[in-house]
Amino acid sequence: LLFVETRLGRVLGRENAFYSLASMAVTRSPETIADYLDDLPGIRARKAWVRTRMNEKADWAYDELKALLEYCFANGIDPYSVPGSIYGAIGMCQFMPSNLPRYAADGDSDGIINIFEAPDAIASLSRYLKENGWKRGMTQQAQAKVLFRYNKSTTYANTILALARYITFLEHPSLARKAGKAAELSAKAKRGTAVKASSGSMKKPVRAKAAQIRKN
Repeated sequence: LLFVETRLGRVLGRENAFYSLASMAVTRSPETIADYLDDLPGIRARKAWVRTRMNEKADWAYDELKALLEYCFANGIDPYSVPGSIYGAIGMCQFMPSNLPRYAADGDSDGIINIFEAPDAIASLSRYLKENGWKRGMTQQAQAKVLFRYNKSTTYANTILALARYITFLEHPSLARKAGKAAELSAKAKRGTAVKASSGSMKKPVRAKAAQIRKN
């Protein structure tokens, strides 16, 4: 999941999280984005809806901005230097700041929670997965449901699970060999079933032909 989100911390977002959230928090009127409205056909006829949505988004961004500042002040991080996504998601996990009080964890026990560092990011993500239902021995379908809570995308969940299987095979070559052998046996069984079915379908006309010859 950390690899898919940020390539293990190498791609943390091109925006400044503070400015992204602050900009959204203070942008409440359609008049302030008049130039953008011109690029949306028919949107001027829906100004009341636009104004409502902008106010909702501004309230959301304000709460996220407060959470970002609280996190930064508590852990000695300069809030003006935090990279993030266009929506203000931060760290290797790409958590929204409001999720930090619940899930952020001090993985290396140094008294600081820095979700831009692997130990804390891994501990934080592990806590998130556990609290959202992840358990040892889950089926792949159950795992996908937990990942779906992180990002509501089937492709996203399937990509992470496929990558996890690949990593497991790299770490345990014997599992890869077993999986390959099982796949080979399954393929052979399918081919055998296909041949058998094909042979069975040929027997009836052959038998009918023989019976016809005997009769004549």
